[in-house]
Amino acid sequence: MNEKDMELPSAEILIADAEEERQKIYRLRYKVFVEEMRIQYGNADYRQQILKDELDEDAVHLYQKTHYGAVSAIRLNLGRDSSIPAEMQQEYALKRFRNAYPMETFSFTSKLVVAAEWRGERILSNLVCAAYEYLLDQGILFDFTRCVPSLLHLYEYLGYRRYKDNFTDFDEGYSIPLVLVMKDCAHFDKVRSPFGELCRKREPDAEAAEWFKFEFPNYVGFVNKRVMELDDYWKFLGHRLYSYVSVPLLRDLTADELKTFLTSGTVLQCNTGDTIIRQDDVGNEMYVILDGNVEVRSYLENRVVSLRTMGKGDIFGEMALFSEQKRSADVVALTNLEILVLTKSFIRQIMQEIPDIATKILYNLSLILCERLRSTTQNWISAVKEQEEEKKE
Repeated sequence: MNEKDMELPSAEILIADAEEERQKIYRLRYKVFVEEMRIQYGNADYRQQILKDELDEDAVHLYQKTHYGAVSAIRLNLGRDSSIPAEMQQEYALKRFRNAYPMETFSFTSKLVVAAEWRGERILSNLVCAAYEYLLDQGILFDFTRCVPSLLHLYEYLGYRRYKDNFTDFDEGYSIPLVLVMKDCAHFDKVRSPFGELCRKREPDAEAAEWFKFEFPNYVGFVNKRVMELDDYWKFLGHRLYSYVSVPLLRDLTADELKTFLTSGTVLQCNTGDTIIRQDDVGNEMYVILDGNVEVRSYLENRVVSLRTMGKGDIFGEMALFSEQKRSADVVALTNLEILVLTKSFIRQIMQEIPDIATKILYNLSLILCERLRSTTQNWISAVKEQEEEKKE
């Protein structure tokens, strides 16, 4: 074990007041978001290898460090101190909240990042709990954030909740807006959030939680497998899939294996017209269609080309599980859509922990890919024959 491996980050959560401290955070962001995750940010400084934007100037930056630099960081923008762009206010539907609560009771959490070599430690838990307590001290009632589909399970575990339609961010792609009702201790206990214990130590305030339930009734009972009994969650999925026999990815799995596999995913609702996957983005999740239809689209000489349509039981985005290549096409919802999100980390986990299930899933996936290759080859052969016939004429 080398010296770097032995040095644990400081247990103290620091506030980056000096520009030198912030530069360390910007470099950590660049390393993770740009180099590791390969997100193409328009405001990334590729020469200095830093990632910052307009929200950094007024933000509170919490971080942990070692001698070698920052190893975790999170950005907090307080509604009373920050100039929140109009586009961002629209993305988070702030008007509905501002009708009942002042701007100084809002905060915006973003750019949560942990260095790869420290993700197995308690770094993340310590950091987000420190951020939560900091926001409570500032009198915050609602904290807003957004995440990509592959991270939704993490944020819902913390206690964040879906409350409006998803949107596409220019840099990060398909994003889910979320809100944390800061003093909803009952909800934290329900999802077993680490914020529950911290919440109960403070003066109780159920007013904001009750207002949220009244204002967003369609999202109060939103499906989250962590707050449902396993059998209930399976019934929820089974109702939409009708029969797992009709879903090629799930073929030959026993009932118990299906429960184990499916309850490890995340169910996502999308609207007609949503672009779930963008061509040239890098992702690490695949999707199983539970209800609705999508269209796979590409571009040829500035024209949109429809490649295929897909429906209930079909999968898309599966190549992201095996490579870090860019997405080859857009996938757009033709109808309102329900999809099951399965991430690369989950597939790796079941390969280690439940290899029998992983073997069946990967075998089924190989059959699907073979069939698609066969179909693509046949289409290519047909196209070549058509061209040859045209030449003869």
